[in-house]
Amino acid sequence: MILSLLLVACDPGPPAPEASKYDFEVGPEMLPGVNCRSCHKPDGPYPDAPEWTVAGTVFADPEGSAGAAGVTVWIEDDAGNELELITNAVGNFYTATPIVAPYRVTVEKDGVSATMPASPPAGGCNACHSTAPVGGAPGTLWVAEDWVSTLTCDGDALVSEDGTAYTCAPYACESGETEDQCRFDCETDDHCAEGATCNEGRCLSGE
Repeated sequence: MILSLLLVACDPGPPAPEASKYDFEVGPEMLPGVNCRSCHKPDGPYPDAPEWTVAGTVFADPEGSAGAAGVTVWIEDDAGNELELITNAVGNFYTATPIVAPYRVTVEKDGVSATMPASPPAGGCNACHSTAPVGGAPGTLWVAEDWVSTLTCDGDALVSEDGTAYTCAPYACESGETEDQCRFDCETDDHCAEGATCNEGRCLSGE
């Protein structure tokens, strides 16, 4: 069963932790729930921190009381590359692999999966998905059967209940019986946003 994560637009999230790197244990299980890319990015506050292209934490519940280990995070980018990440003991996942936007993200645990209806606006998942969510995010990133998308198509964009629009370009927005979502592939030019054309399954912008 595929359910949808609510896509939200967000700012870069909370700043890097106001602490020396020695105030916490550096490693794969560090700082679950903190926006990883506030530090793991080019020109970040810690020059020796590796750069992650996508990173975040999956929790066992919406309160973020404990990380969910063994959750599979699937990423499929616009170049056709597929990446499988498995959350560690505290729920953290991360990768330095280059990702070609737009990209599709699905999380899966024990047969329950959730797919974001459009490409994430940034690779720091915890910037939006947190116990103090940003921009209307539904809280922490976790897998639940009752997740539903509240976004609807308006032209080539998904629009939230508060009127905020999230572009699907270069792909079209597709209305479904139970949910609306951006396309991530194409068979004809009609599956692409205005000004883009379908070429071997990918929408290419005319710009």
